[in-house]
Amino acid sequence: MPSIELVWRHGAGGCRRKILKVMRNCREITALVLQAEDRKLGPAERVSVRLHMMICQACPRFLRQLQLMRRASTQWRNYSAEQHED
Repeated sequence: MPSIELVWRHGAGGCRRKILKVMRNCREITALVLQAEDRKLGPAERVSVRLHMMICQACPRFLRQLQLMRRASTQWRNYSAEQHED
């Protein structure tokens, strides 16, 4: 997948340029999805993830599997805690 970069000038003088990598590959997106559990993603990272999720079939499936594992883990911890209370 080709990389798309957004470039814009920042500041009154327009002397600084900022380049954001918008389109990322699946490996980069899965890494960002995993990082999002530990930290808040920046605006450019969130845009990259959203755009990629709209055009990819595998990455949304990965995200759903990750969410399922997170819910199952939470339920298991709650079940385990209830068993220890009895």
